[in-house]
Amino acid sequence: MSEKRRMPADLLLMRERLRRLRGEAISMQVVEEEVLVFEADAIVEAPASLAEQPVPAGALYRPLSDVLLGSLGWSGKVDHAALQDAIRCFPHPAPDEAALSVALGPDDRAALSNVRRSFPQDAAETVVRAAELPSTIVRDQAGAGTAVFASYRQAALVCAWQYALCGAVAPDAERERDAAAVQLITFLRTRA
Repeated sequence: MSEKRRMPADLLLMRERLRRLRGEAISMQVVEEEVLVFEADAIVEAPASLAEQPVPAGALYRPLSDVLLGSLGWSGKVDHAALQDAIRCFPHPAPDEAALSVALGPDDRAALSNVRRSFPQDAAETVVRAAELPSTIVRDQAGAGTAVFASYRQAALVCAWQYALCGAVAPDAERERDAAAVQLITFLRTRA
Protein backbone atom coordinates (compact mmCIF):
# COMPACT_ATOMS: atom_id res chain seq x y z
CA MET A 1 0.00 0.00 0.00
CA SER A 2 1.19 3.48 -0.76
CA GLU A 3 2.65 5.54 2.04
CA LYS A 4 0.85 8.63 0.77
CA ARG A 5 -1.90 9.71 3.10
CA ARG A 6 -5.31 9.74 1.44
CA MET A 7 -7.45 12.78 1.98
CA PRO A 8 -11.02 12.12 3.20
CA ALA A 9 -13.79 12.71 0.68
CA ASP A 10 -15.35 15.62 2.58
CA LEU A 11 -12.03 17.48 2.54
CA LEU A 12 -11.65 16.79 -1.17
CA LEU A 13 -15.09 18.27 -1.80
CA MET A 14 -14.34 21.33 0.32
CA ARG A 15 -10.99 21.78 -1.44
CA GLU A 16 -12.70 21.59 -4.84
CA ARG A 17 -15.36 24.13 -3.82
CA LEU A 18 -12.69 26.56 -2.62
CA ARG A 19 -10.78 26.07 -5.87
CA ARG A 20 -13.90 26.82 -7.88
CA LEU A 21 -14.66 29.93 -5.83
CA ARG A 22 -11.16 31.20 -6.55
CA GLY A 23 -11.49 30.25 -10.22
CA GLU A 24 -8.28 28.23 -10.23
CA ALA A 25 -7.50 25.61 -12.83
CA ILE A 26 -7.08 21.96 -11.84
CA SER A 27 -3.51 20.71 -11.96
CA MET A 28 -3.04 17.16 -13.22
CA GLN A 29 -0.81 16.36 -10.26
CA VAL A 30 -3.63 17.10 -7.80
CA VAL A 31 -6.16 15.08 -9.81
CA GLU A 32 -3.88 12.04 -9.86
CA GLU A 33 -3.45 12.16 -6.07
CA GLU A 34 -7.16 12.46 -5.30
CA VAL A 35 -8.67 9.01 -5.52
CA LEU A 36 -12.39 8.88 -4.89
CA VAL A 37 -13.42 6.03 -2.64
CA PHE A 38 -17.12 6.12 -3.44
CA GLU A 39 -18.92 7.19 -6.61
CA ALA A 40 -21.06 9.50 -4.45
CA ASP A 41 -17.89 11.48 -3.63
CA ALA A 42 -17.52 12.59 -7.24
CA ILE A 43 -18.05 16.28 -7.89
CA VAL A 44 -20.64 16.86 -10.55
CA GLU A 45 -21.43 20.08 -12.31
CA ALA A 46 -24.78 21.60 -11.42
CA PRO A 47 -27.21 21.86 -14.33
CA ALA A 48 -27.67 25.30 -15.81
CA SER A 49 -31.32 25.37 -14.84
CA LEU A 50 -33.68 23.17 -12.88
CA ALA A 51 -36.21 23.52 -15.70
CA GLU A 52 -33.77 21.78 -18.08
CA GLN A 53 -33.60 18.61 -15.96
CA PRO A 54 -35.87 15.81 -17.15
CA VAL A 55 -38.41 14.49 -14.68
CA PRO A 56 -37.64 10.83 -13.97
CA ALA A 57 -40.24 8.32 -15.09
CA GLY A 58 -41.63 5.19 -13.48
CA ALA A 59 -40.41 3.82 -10.18
CA LEU A 60 -37.61 5.56 -8.33
CA TYR A 61 -35.52 3.70 -5.77
CA ARG A 62 -32.96 4.20 -3.04
CA PRO A 63 -31.34 1.10 -1.57
CA LEU A 64 -31.92 1.01 2.17
CA SER A 65 -28.19 0.43 2.63
CA ASP A 66 -27.58 3.89 1.06
CA VAL A 67 -29.75 5.71 3.60
CA LEU A 68 -27.42 7.56 5.97
CA LEU A 69 -28.84 9.54 8.86
CA GLY A 70 -25.52 10.71 10.29
CA SER A 71 -26.20 14.35 9.41
CA LEU A 72 -29.43 14.39 11.44
CA GLY A 73 -29.35 15.38 15.10
CA TRP A 74 -30.73 13.13 17.80
CA SER A 75 -32.67 15.94 19.42
CA GLY A 76 -34.01 19.34 18.57
CA LYS A 77 -35.78 20.54 15.46
CA VAL A 78 -35.92 18.16 12.50
CA ASP A 79 -33.76 19.21 9.55
CA HIS A 80 -36.20 18.30 6.79
CA ALA A 81 -33.82 19.17 3.96
CA ALA A 82 -31.18 16.78 5.36
CA LEU A 83 -33.77 14.07 6.02
CA GLN A 84 -35.22 14.38 2.54
CA ASP A 85 -31.77 14.30 0.97
CA ALA A 86 -31.04 11.13 2.95
CA ILE A 87 -34.16 9.26 1.75
CA ARG A 88 -34.93 10.86 -1.62
CA CYS A 89 -35.35 8.28 -4.41
CA PHE A 90 -33.64 8.45 -7.80
CA PRO A 91 -33.80 6.59 -11.11
CA HIS A 92 -32.13 3.32 -10.24
CA PRO A 93 -32.54 -0.23 -11.51
CA ALA A 94 -34.85 -2.30 -9.33
CA PRO A 95 -32.54 -3.43 -6.53
CA ASP A 96 -32.10 -6.99 -5.27
CA GLU A 97 -32.05 -5.73 -1.69
CA ALA A 98 -34.51 -3.80 0.45
CA ALA A 99 -35.00 -0.33 -1.00
CA LEU A 100 -37.13 2.76 -0.60
CA SER A 101 -39.41 3.32 -3.56
CA VAL A 102 -41.89 5.73 -5.10
CA ALA A 103 -43.73 5.45 -8.40
CA LEU A 104 -44.22 8.56 -10.51
CA GLY A 105 -46.85 8.19 -13.20
CA PRO A 106 -47.29 10.25 -16.38
CA ASP A 107 -49.54 12.75 -14.56
CA ASP A 108 -46.93 13.22 -11.84
CA ARG A 109 -44.23 13.78 -14.45
CA ALA A 110 -46.36 16.35 -16.27
CA ALA A 111 -47.16 18.20 -13.04
CA LEU A 112 -43.50 18.27 -11.97
CA SER A 113 -42.42 19.51 -15.38
CA ASN A 114 -44.96 22.34 -15.11
CA VAL A 115 -43.76 23.14 -11.59
CA ARG A 116 -40.17 23.42 -12.82
CA ARG A 117 -41.19 25.83 -15.57
CA SER A 118 -43.70 27.89 -13.58
CA PHE A 119 -42.28 28.40 -10.11
CA PRO A 120 -39.06 29.98 -8.81
CA GLN A 121 -36.22 27.47 -8.54
CA ASP A 122 -36.28 27.09 -4.74
CA ALA A 123 -40.04 26.50 -4.66
CA ALA A 124 -39.85 24.08 -7.60
CA GLU A 125 -36.99 22.13 -6.01
CA THR A 126 -38.98 21.85 -2.77
CA VAL A 127 -41.96 20.32 -4.60
CA VAL A 128 -39.79 18.01 -6.74
CA ARG A 129 -37.82 16.81 -3.70
CA ALA A 130 -41.07 16.04 -1.83
CA ALA A 131 -42.49 14.18 -4.85
CA GLU A 132 -39.36 11.99 -5.01
CA LEU A 133 -39.68 10.90 -1.38
CA PRO A 134 -40.42 7.21 -0.87
CA SER A 135 -43.89 5.91 -0.22
CA THR A 136 -42.92 2.29 0.47
CA ILE A 137 -40.11 -0.20 0.99
CA VAL A 138 -39.68 -2.95 -1.58
CA ARG A 139 -38.05 -6.33 -0.91
CA ASP A 140 -38.46 -5.85 2.82
CA GLN A 141 -39.01 -9.04 4.79
CA ALA A 142 -40.81 -7.35 7.67
CA GLY A 143 -43.19 -5.44 5.40
CA ALA A 144 -43.35 -2.62 7.94
CA GLY A 145 -42.73 1.02 7.27
CA THR A 146 -45.01 1.71 4.32
CA ALA A 147 -47.43 3.75 6.43
CA VAL A 148 -44.56 5.71 7.99
CA PHE A 149 -43.04 6.61 4.61
CA ALA A 150 -46.40 7.41 3.02
CA SER A 151 -47.33 9.64 5.97
CA TYR A 152 -44.09 11.63 5.78
CA ARG A 153 -44.26 11.93 1.99
CA GLN A 154 -47.84 13.26 2.16
CA ALA A 155 -46.97 15.79 4.89
CA ALA A 156 -43.86 16.91 2.96
CA LEU A 157 -45.88 17.34 -0.23
CA VAL A 158 -48.49 19.45 1.58
CA CYS A 159 -45.77 21.71 3.00
CA ALA A 160 -43.95 21.92 -0.33
CA TRP A 161 -47.07 22.93 -2.23
CA GLN A 162 -48.03 25.47 0.44
CA TYR A 163 -44.55 26.99 0.19
CA ALA A 164 -44.69 27.04 -3.62
CA LEU A 165 -48.18 28.53 -3.83
CA CYS A 166 -48.28 30.80 -0.76
CA GLY A 167 -44.63 31.48 0.04
CA ALA A 168 -45.08 30.10 3.56
CA VAL A 169 -46.15 26.91 5.29
CA ALA A 170 -49.08 26.80 7.70
CA PRO A 171 -48.10 25.96 11.30
CA ASP A 172 -50.50 22.97 11.37
CA ALA A 173 -48.88 21.50 8.26
CA GLU A 174 -45.42 22.00 9.77
CA ARG A 175 -46.48 20.21 12.97
CA GLU A 176 -47.85 17.27 10.97
CA ARG A 177 -44.65 17.08 8.92
CA ASP A 178 -42.53 17.21 12.10
CA ALA A 179 -44.57 14.44 13.73
CA ALA A 180 -44.32 12.26 10.63
CA ALA A 181 -40.57 12.94 10.44
CA VAL A 182 -40.03 11.84 14.04
CA GLN A 183 -41.85 8.56 13.34
CA LEU A 184 -39.82 8.06 10.16
CA ILE A 185 -36.47 8.78 11.78
CA THR A 186 -37.34 6.47 14.68
CA PHE A 187 -38.30 3.72 12.25
CA LEU A 188 -35.08 4.09 10.24
CA ARG A 189 -32.84 4.22 13.31
CA THR A 190 -34.41 1.10 14.82
CA ARG A 191 -33.69 -0.77 11.55
CA ALA A 192 -30.02 0.23 11.50
